[in-house]
Amino acid sequence: MLSNFVHKMPEYSIVQDGGAALIYNVIMNVCIVVSYLIVLHVFFLGRDAGRERSSLRRSASIGAMYGVLGSALMLFSIPVGDNVLLDLRHVTIVLSAFAGGWVGGLVTAAAVSTARILLFGWSAASVVSGAAMLLVAFICAAIAGWRTRPAIRFQVMNGTATLFVTLLLVWGLKDQRDIGSIVAYVWLTSIAAGTAMYHLVSFLDKALRNEQRLRKSETELRSTANMLRTLLDHIPSGLLVEDEEQRIIYVNREFLSMFRLDASPEEMTGKAKLGLFGRSRGAFLDPEAFERMLELTERRIPAKGLYFDMADGRIFQLDYAPIFEEGNRVSGHLWKYQDATDFKNNEKKLQEANTVLKRLSGIDGLTGIANRRSLDEQLQFEWDACLRSRKPLTVLLLDVDDFKRFNDNYGHLGGDACLRRIAETLEACVHKPDDFIARYGGEEFAALLPGTTIEGGAKVAERMREAVRALQIVHEYSNYGPYVSISIGIGTIAPSASGSAKDVLERADRALYAAKSKGRNRVVAYDEAGEAYIWE
Repeated sequence: MLSNFVHKMPEYSIVQDGGAALIYNVIMNVCIVVSYLIVLHVFFLGRDAGRERSSLRRSASIGAMYGVLGSALMLFSIPVGDNVLLDLRHVTIVLSAFAGGWVGGLVTAAAVSTARILLFGWSAASVVSGAAMLLVAFICAAIAGWRTRPAIRFQVMNGTATLFVTLLLVWGLKDQRDIGSIVAYVWLTSIAAGTAMYHLVSFLDKALRNEQRLRKSETELRSTANMLRTLLDHIPSGLLVEDEEQRIIYVNREFLSMFRLDASPEEMTGKAKLGLFGRSRGAFLDPEAFERMLELTERRIPAKGLYFDMADGRIFQLDYAPIFEEGNRVSGHLWKYQDATDFKNNEKKLQEANTVLKRLSGIDGLTGIANRRSLDEQLQFEWDACLRSRKPLTVLLLDVDDFKRFNDNYGHLGGDACLRRIAETLEACVHKPDDFIARYGGEEFAALLPGTTIEGGAKVAERMREAVRALQIVHEYSNYGPYVSISIGIGTIAPSASGSAKDVLERADRALYAAKSKGRNRVVAYDEAGEAYIWE
């Protein structure tokens, strides 16, 4: 039995035996400590790092592990007296209290005290030794709470524990002849072994934390990579990333689907981009589209919103961006393709709708000719054009004579029909492409005659007056004849930088007023001298 084994172990004299047994036991203690601590950190603490444990349970686990180490060290104790043993079990209590606090230290102290009794039998020395170890655990746990540097705190704890061991030796040894050498051995081995064990544990803890951070970073990196890959594979854009040698680093599934390539992203990785597009060159409607894309790579200038027509009728939008590293060195290229067919088709339809809407917004709903809004825009346009070309601009303003009486007696429907016939007749009277007819408002009309002199404008006006009279629209309530007639005012001006388009319109308006004042159913011109006269 182990309890009998201690009685068979001879007592050593550190001085008389020359230290051979001492060296042997020190070496065995060192081997046990180093091996156990490595195993403890790799197989216990390493596996336990990823688990969620309470502080109490973790401290108890640390105490149990160091308790096993302290018990193992007692197998190579040095008997120096009757039931008096020298070993490093107190250092394991210091380490346990340092790492696990009160719980860790007490668990380790209880474990080594129990092992002392089981290995070497029940005796007064075993009881005193166990009580001393428990006291050491209490004191070391209290010191572990100090707010000092860890190394200093550990040395104070180790020194305190060694002091208790020294007092036990002085109390337990009956033969005091070698007490000086034994005490020196205890302090030397305790401080040296404790310091070595502290640094070894610190190194292993640091290595363990680094390994844990590395594993965590690798896990997070894999998770992020998987999330990013899933995200990129499901965005509605084709992505291709190539390195500086134009070899594919990444391509997503949407890209392969857009170019109808029967391959997986993994199969395309590492292949040359030229080979990939070589198979897809025929997909572009323009044979030079591929060369234009290569120019982007050579120029290394970001591009956005480039559109390419595909042979199958689709339209692709391309965005390109070079990938820069430190030092402004290009390390790769990013290509993003998006099927913009629906977008471009909708844009075209929208443009057509806007064109129609703009045209409709400039048309008079009753007569079908241009309205006042279109007249104002066209007048400004023709003013600017005549200013540049140094040509005259002539404006005709026309008013239907006694139209209120026509409306009152023939009704609004009859009046509307009359205005429509007059509008058609006026449009038929102008022949130049730039001539413009519009409804000015109510029963008034306007004609723009760019590049036309006052004489030419008067001829057109007279032609209009006669054409309306020739319609022979009956107007029994008119004071100016049996049929509908019109009065016309002519304004002509040579545009200048100091003038405005309103000038010629005002001149035509004054001429119209004069035409109505002089008896209606006539043409009146407003000349450069500012005089209005009847054109005959």
